[in-house]
Amino acid sequence: MAPFEALPCALAGAIAMPATLETLATIKNPPIVIARYGNIAHGPARGNNNGPATPSRARNLEPRQLNY
Repeated sequence: MAPFEALPCALAGAIAMPATLETLATIKNPPIVIARYGNIAHGPARGNNNGPATPSRARNLEPRQLNY
């Protein structure tokens, strides 16, 4: 083996090392993100308040028989 055959591989590893260390540091200590959710609905909320009142679906269901 010639003395400089491994040089390209060694240089590639040396170039990739800082990115690897930065990635590992980010995984170990993730950045703190403080996010606030904004109200993106501009204007009043929409609703259907003009129609006839309909009974709740829960009142129309009959009890189910449990089969064990």
